[in-house]
Amino acid sequence: MADSSDAAVRPKNEKKRRTERGRSGGFLSLFGCASSKSSSPPPIAKSEQRTEQVAAPPAVNHNSTAAPAAAAAAHSSAGAKEAATVSDQSFDPKHVYNMRHRSRGLALIFNFQQFLPETNLSYRHGSDKDLNNVVASFKRLQFQVHKFSNLYAVEFLSQLKQVSEVNHSDHDAIAIVIMSHGEEGVIFASDGGIPLVEVFEPIRQCPSLTDSGVEETEPEAFRRALDAADGIKTIQRLPTDADFLICYSVVPGYFSWRNGTHGSWFVQKLTEVLAETDCSKVEFMRVMTRVNRAVAYEFESHTNNPHLDRKKQVPSIVSMLTKELYFPSK
Repeated sequence: MADSSDAAVRPKNEKKRRTERGRSGGFLSLFGCASSKSSSPPPIAKSEQRTEQVAAPPAVNHNSTAAPAAAAAAHSSAGAKEAATVSDQSFDPKHVYNMRHRSRGLALIFNFQQFLPETNLSYRHGSDKDLNNVVASFKRLQFQVHKFSNLYAVEFLSQLKQVSEVNHSDHDAIAIVIMSHGEEGVIFASDGGIPLVEVFEPIRQCPSLTDSGVEETEPEAFRRALDAADGIKTIQRLPTDADFLICYSVVPGYFSWRNGTHGSWFVQKLTEVLAETDCSKVEFMRVMTRVNRAVAYEFESHTNNPHLDRKKQVPSIVSMLTKELYFPSK
């Protein structure tokens, strides 16, 4: 996939603005969080937040790539007795995620703006604007925000492992936001690329982020015995990928665009839509559909290069949600 040059963007009813485009999209991922325990979770361990200092931002690289990414996690309430309450109305807990836990949950925001010279990756102008917007958005949703800058791959994966070891039983959700360069299936830390499967794996393995019940490895006879035992309710089991919502900034195989001043198209519209929407009343998939429309309709590239001129972008939503998701106020 070829690198792109800087271009101008033509948002409707706005002046032309310079942008950079990237090779992959971000994601917003929502997944289950068991509610069977009531102990308070410990705070996430804070490792070194690496920020490489530079005297001044380098000049814009005309072969820059950008891949803003966003991720989040929603709570699965299989077997929960209390229905989620949205706008003073009670909803069937079979169809709405329980968002009435003690805490909304953690939001980990990773911003990769600078990269080691050997990566041949350019400075990501505009990502500081994205960072501020994303932090504000998740604070409004009442997440406990932790932000990290320019981590190396081992540090980044270590943070994901640490959050997977936290007891999230009293959390509604966790959120993971990643803003960086990328390629299809790969996101870049400051010292090199990381396959997305390695990003998701620690969270998928978190014991307190699932309502899966009995593990697949247990003998079938034991599971049948539990189901048949007098006074023991049939155990509900879910696939490990249930309750994820992954929202990429662009569909696979296409470029994700970023404005050097205003930030990436995807994060601009994600945070704008979240700011103007009452997420306690509007189901989150509807929110993301509005983001898709805004990105698709309101932006267009403008450049003297005919191969890059008049290009569009649309985010991609991959949903494994099993219920409707709202964010009622705490």
